[in-house]
Amino acid sequence: MATERKRSLSLSEFLSLKFGTTTFTPTPRIVSVGGTEIEVLAQNPNRLGALIVNLGAGTVYLSTIRPPTTSVGIRLAPNGGNLTLTPDEDFSLVGYSWTGINGANPSDVLVLEILSA
Repeated sequence: MATERKRSLSLSEFLSLKFGTTTFTPTPRIVSVGGTEIEVLAQNPNRLGALIVNLGAGTVYLSTIRPPTTSVGIRLAPNGGNLTLTPDEDFSLVGYSWTGINGANPSDVLVLEILSA
């Protein structure tokens, strides 16, 4: 008896099954995070995911609690520390407003968010 091999889903099919759409808007940008609080991601219930990468030499702290501090925040290590937000693991935190602070010199962070269209 021959076993039937299942066909893998295409990316478009997978996204349609998971999110009900195949149309997404990626919005990359650079945000400079310094010694005063700055909004890195605005609140958005249409956000399906986000990636934030610290490109700078200073440590960045991110939080949904305002203001973020070195003791209340998620630490992004210098030169590549990152935070990934996905609805499967982070639930509604994906859509929250996220702010950042850096205790030293300003650090640029790459912010890439995926929005449903």
